[in-house]
Amino acid sequence: MSGVALGLEVPACLLLAFLLLCKYGDVKRQHKVVLTATLLAWTLCFIIVATIPLDVTTTIYRQCLYRNSQKLPQDVNATTTTITTTTITTKDNQSFTTTTRTTDASPTSVCKKPWSYVPDRVLPTFWHVVYWTSQFLTWLLLPFMQSYAAAGDFTVSGKVRTALVENAIYYGSYLLIFLSLLLYAIAHPSLHLTGSQLRVIGITASNTWGLLLLVLLMGYGLVELPRAHWTRGHPQRALTKALFHCSRLAGERAEAAENLEDLAEEIKKLSEVIKYNHPLRRHLDTIISKVMVVMVVMVMMVVVMVVVMMVMVVMVVVMMVMVVMVVVMVVVMVVMVVMVVVMVVVMVVMVVMVVVMVVVVMMMMILLLMMMILLLMMMILLLTMMILLLTMMILM
Repeated sequence: MSGVALGLEVPACLLLAFLLLCKYGDVKRQHKVVLTATLLAWTLCFIIVATIPLDVTTTIYRQCLYRNSQKLPQDVNATTTTITTTTITTKDNQSFTTTTRTTDASPTSVCKKPWSYVPDRVLPTFWHVVYWTSQFLTWLLLPFMQSYAAAGDFTVSGKVRTALVENAIYYGSYLLIFLSLLLYAIAHPSLHLTGSQLRVIGITASNTWGLLLLVLLMGYGLVELPRAHWTRGHPQRALTKALFHCSRLAGERAEAAENLEDLAEEIKKLSEVIKYNHPLRRHLDTIISKVMVVMVVMVMMVVVMVVVMMVMVVMVVVMMVMVVMVVVMVVVMVVMVVMVVVMVVVMVVMVVMVVVMVVVVMMMMILLLMMMILLLMMMILLLTMMILLLTMMILM
């Protein structure tokens, strides 16, 4: 399995960088050189991250071999066999001899080789290639390409010259600081610098600058990303921030529109001065075409802004209508609640009346029952008197 993990890692990183470049970059419109440089830079970034675990596991395996090889300096792959003979004599003058064989395992059998093991000379060479290629892209090629793309010259030589001048000014300041420190180190009597030490100093300075930028950007990102998500969770705060950005962008747009109008007037004057047979006319035509494109884009942006404002007005009207509808619905619900309360009160009154009527009816029934009882008693009394009367008549 030696070198297999490294051989699988490089195509995987290349494929990942290519997929990300196709997703986030306009592959069809960009130049092939730009795509190649960007793909190489992204691939190297992924390779550096993916190679660190391979380097760590390989280093741990080599340290294990080194620690175990200290016990057997004659041969790393050899095994040591120790034979111990012991003689035991009993009281009956009988002797017993025992032999003990001890075998020490070799370092290669003690240390298990990882599946991601990389041979000794492959990994340092690979790191040198990745590191110095990244340095070349970071400090030379990519800044030159950025300056070349941002240059406003009309010819390739002019763009190259502008890019070289900008990078020379940028790196000249760093070179001046480095030379000042180098002269101080040379003039110092206690310091004796060699070529290898200068290379180490250059590598250290480059890594220090990269780590400084990384710390600054990571610190800003660790604070800004949670704060941005926190702000998005508060609609009022997000609206205030959006209004602030809109006012700033509106001011910048107005200033850019004024500058564009001034440039259009100057280009118009130059177009009247420079005739069609002039050698600089083709450059002026290029400027006019770009200005026309920019003006068309600005007109489209104005149209889009007008449409957006109209949409916002419509949305405001719709929101007002929705608010009115909500108010009407609330009023209707209040009226319905009042009607429900009135109906409940009416039902309670009706229930009370029914209870009263039931009580009255029960009282009338009780009175009627009492009258019937009285009538019955009167009939019994009358019957008794008639019996007495008959009895008296019979006795007489």
